[in-house]
Amino acid sequence: MLKVVIVTDGPYGERACENITGTFDTEFVELEQPTSLFMDEIDIPEDALSKIKESNILITYTQHPDLTLDLVDMVNKDVDHIIVAAWRGEGFKNQLERYENVTCPYIMCELEENGNDVFDEFTSKIGKPKVAITLEDGKIAIIDVVRSSPCGSTTFVVDYISDKYFGSDDLESIPMEAGLKLQHYPCRAAKMRLFSDDDCKKEMASGFHKDAFEIALKEHKEDNNCGCECNEEYADDSRDACCENAEYSDESLVNNPDKPNVIADEEFIQEFENYSHSLGIKSVGYTLLTPDLLIKDKFVQYPNAIVLTIEMDKKIIETAPGAESQKLNDLFYEKFGNLTYKLSDYLRENGFATKVAHPYEDIVNFSAIGQKAGLGYIGKSGLLITPEIGPRQKISAIFVSIANLPMKYDNEYSWIPDYCDKCGKCVKACPEKALIQKEGCCGTKEIEFVQKLCIGCSQGCTCCIEGCPFEEKGYEHVKAKFDKMNAKLMEKREKCC
Repeated sequence: MLKVVIVTDGPYGERACENITGTFDTEFVELEQPTSLFMDEIDIPEDALSKIKESNILITYTQHPDLTLDLVDMVNKDVDHIIVAAWRGEGFKNQLERYENVTCPYIMCELEENGNDVFDEFTSKIGKPKVAITLEDGKIAIIDVVRSSPCGSTTFVVDYISDKYFGSDDLESIPMEAGLKLQHYPCRAAKMRLFSDDDCKKEMASGFHKDAFEIALKEHKEDNNCGCECNEEYADDSRDACCENAEYSDESLVNNPDKPNVIADEEFIQEFENYSHSLGIKSVGYTLLTPDLLIKDKFVQYPNAIVLTIEMDKKIIETAPGAESQKLNDLFYEKFGNLTYKLSDYLRENGFATKVAHPYEDIVNFSAIGQKAGLGYIGKSGLLITPEIGPRQKISAIFVSIANLPMKYDNEYSWIPDYCDKCGKCVKACPEKALIQKEGCCGTKEIEFVQKLCIGCSQGCTCCIEGCPFEEKGYEHVKAKFDKMNAKLMEKREKCC
């Protein structure tokens, strides 16, 4: 994850730090402002300087010109990119930007990609406002923040527009009102009069938000759900065999018992779950193996399944697709496979017979068996989405002789496909177009997963995971938004009746 450091010598920068912290690893450094306008030597504490040099992105809100200039001179070779948020005059700006990795924006919410990989990663989430709008039957259904202004004003505007216009078909009024609403945000752009031009910075910020909504409405996605329930079942859309591409020999250290036990008491089940969690397993579920869950027509002696998930290493997500990412991905599969065999041995030591489905193996459809076990639900990406970690997990299974596993027969996460119908961010995020949106029956939308185009298992690509709101915002945030949207929709329908 990018490391961002925000430096200030006055009242600016705290709000940007609060907003950016939700997206990147962010640290706030306060320096003492020099008392004289002109200083021969600027003293920056060593501990502060050390923190600054560790950053990928440095944002300076320092108002003293000598402090700003000296700081940039000191750290420009250590920091990937520097954003000077406060500067005085074009001459000073030119002096700072003689370094190729320094940007002096007129206003912080005008930042956009410039071709520098680190800067582009930062400005893909923070900078010039960008929103995504989903319409349902020509009416506002969902508004998402794609790129937030550093100060957080984009979220402020989106929340207001979402509340006021949910279920409304008055689309023409939205961009103008979004721009006007920005005026109610305690934006400090107008107060930072450190520039040589006469433009009102707050008016520029309003214009950027107005433009963001106009662009989003042009790119809106209609949801043509006909209500015939033809698109409710998702199991067939899951990734049947993307990375499951090999057969693994049994790596158990303990042999199966000759006469396996078939009944486990509640105390043992709890002990097994506790042991699983102590090894790093995120969630444990139970289900019955049925033929539709098998990728190949294989005989599995024990149809009762224990399903395990583990959180993917963040480093895999943060590494760009390629040899290094694939190496990390393969090592993680190997680690998870070893943990699964360790848990299988634990069951065998306690008298139960087992068969392991290695997470990299092609025995079973892991997303589908995870859904059937009640651990989550399959999203449009074909990946299992769970409340703990969204789509960012690997899945394995142990088929076991225990006949009385505590199986769940309902799934509280069945609302997820309804949200996915209105989202589709994973489709846009896929760089190889392995997820293709097509028209289904009755005007519905269907997502086709083209396995031969997916580079998840050849280059360790995780773009569909990164682009998913369940990964970006978290399960609780998305669920609250979905519930709020449905409540407003029901309220409007009741009024119509």
